[in-house]
Amino acid sequence: MFITKKGVVIRTPVNGISVIGRNTQGVRIMRLDPDDSIVSVARIINE
Repeated sequence: MFITKKGVVIRTPVNGISVIGRNTQGVRIMRLDPDDSIVSVARIINE
């Protein structure tokens, strides 16, 4: 779960994020406005 300064919350499963090689630029999880930032990342464990 990712939470931004503006209160946007995105919950995404880890298996939804692709594994990449070292020559790539990464995976975009969330698009942010120029004046926004990530303030918290939380791991949620299934029971």
